[in-house]
Amino acid sequence: MNAERSERRELYLGFLPWVVFVLVCRGQSGSVVWAALAAIGTVVMVSSPSLRRPALKGLEWTALAWFTSMLVGALVVGPDPDRVLQHYGRGISMIGLAAITLGSLFFVPVTEDYYRDAVRPRYWTTPRFRSVNRRLTFVWGLAFVAMAACNFVANYISTWWSVTIFTWIVPIAISVAVITTVDRWWHEYHDEHVSAYDGAMNEMAVLESLFLMPEQPHPHDPFTELDDHAVDLTDRL
Repeated sequence: MNAERSERRELYLGFLPWVVFVLVCRGQSGSVVWAALAAIGTVVMVSSPSLRRPALKGLEWTALAWFTSMLVGALVVGPDPDRVLQHYGRGISMIGLAAITLGSLFFVPVTEDYYRDAVRPRYWTTPRFRSVNRRLTFVWGLAFVAMAACNFVANYISTWWSVTIFTWIVPIAISVAVITTVDRWWHEYHDEHVSAYDGAMNEMAVLESLFLMPEQPHPHDPFTELDDHAVDLTDRL
């Protein structure tokens, strides 16, 4: 189990490329290009085999495709006379993350791809495991939609207070609330179902080892051995 935990990649690392993009994309000329490059580099770093972690997960593959598309788009548009990408790059990136997260509900929820590393394979196909991951993914998706809306509001009002409130304060508050809720839901599921079931299985294994001992061989009896030789000799005669 320790080996499995050492190779586990946290869900938040899957969201890290978007965080890096938001931090680097400052609304200046060429910032989208640098932000996309930074996000792509973050995906590669997070999934590096040298970190003893598994290969790219679904969210990371889509992040790689998304930010590569944004990089190509920024290079093709060039200086962007209308400054659409520069002003709304953060909001566009969050829309992409929201679409990827909510869209995964029709396939494999993004959280499930990460939380599989936290439980044994026998739980992966259980209804409760799938249900809790659909809930977690849905909440994250709604949060990303709200963050994207905040960014567009900030750029529409375009004042220092609107940028501060809707680009930083509100999204950070949303993130803290979602992280707290998601962690609580996951630990409730894990404690009630995974830990309880594993504990019961361990107790059963202990009981079996105590009361269902394999049949022990009979102790050596020299008289029984002599009888066996006598029977064998009689058979030969």
